[in-house]
Amino acid sequence: MDPAQRALFEETMAADIAAAEAQLESIRREGEDAAAAQLRRKAAGTGRKPLPEHLERVEARHEPGTCTCPQCQGTLVHIGDHVSEKLACKPLEFYVRRDVHPQYACRACEQVVAEPVAPAIIDRGQADASLLAQVAIAKYVDHLPLYRQEAIYARSGIALSRTTLAEWIGAVGVALQPLADRLGEQLRQQPVLHADETPVALLDPKAGKTRRAYLFAYSNARHPGADPPRVVFEFRTSRSGAHARQFLGDWRGSLMVDEYSGYKALWPAGVTELGCWAHARRKWFDQHAASGSAIAQDALQRIGVLYRIEDAARAMTPDERHAYRQDHAVPALAKLKACGACQDSCRLISCS
Repeated sequence: MDPAQRALFEETMAADIAAAEAQLESIRREGEDAAAAQLRRKAAGTGRKPLPEHLERVEARHEPGTCTCPQCQGTLVHIGDHVSEKLACKPLEFYVRRDVHPQYACRACEQVVAEPVAPAIIDRGQADASLLAQVAIAKYVDHLPLYRQEAIYARSGIALSRTTLAEWIGAVGVALQPLADRLGEQLRQQPVLHADETPVALLDPKAGKTRRAYLFAYSNARHPGADPPRVVFEFRTSRSGAHARQFLGDWRGSLMVDEYSGYKALWPAGVTELGCWAHARRKWFDQHAASGSAIAQDALQRIGVLYRIEDAARAMTPDERHAYRQDHAVPALAKLKACGACQDSCRLISCS
């Protein structure tokens, strides 16, 4: 079963278990003194994490209905507070931001003075930058299509049509283009990059169906001391290697890719190919799953040694990791090549 489908059942099971535990807790509490029950829960420990300190605390005080003792009518004295904290939320909240620019005039020289209006993403538009950010994040990070966002905002009494939301997304894309260009420039300053391409469905309105397009992803290496992680996605309607050549331009570093032939034109131009062990291992895994090959099993075990070496070196600096690989990974690679298991796939795993 696909992991995403398993997650659906796990969420349902978690909800059922939580409901059952809540019912059992309700039964146990019947007839018990509330204070004693609270002491038992504290003693047993619930294992819950405390609520974050940065959250706003909205306090509601629940005073007794009388200031005198219900038995003897004596004056009550405050001896402490029983405080319970619960995590609360409120639906998406909209508000209208009014920017007021006072106009002042000099009668002597007939000069009008006012603070200039700040540039907006959409000229004369009604959407504040915060709302545009909400729509874009919901669409691309939370994967909420615009028609669902339309329904969500309608529950708050805000009518935003899909056409309007789509126009906003287009304007946001244009406004963010300089940032995307700058990220690409920063990536091309890195000595090592990772690249891959992922198929996506592109709706063809004229044909009434979808066709295959691709997202080319480029990322810098991630290790202690490296620059902050950066990823640039480029949407392309084909898988042509010309797209990678166009993005990289005159960059001549080391590129980590799979065996897709579209990247091969980069190697004669001066880009150094870095083979991907995950893709190399996949071939052996498929062979072992299909036939139970002892040779494939031996190759998987030897590749596993390399994985453990990389795991041990994960927190090292680049120089430390290079020295550790020379001492441990190079001998392991030599054994893998000498064992004969990879004679038919040296090109794939780049061990020749």
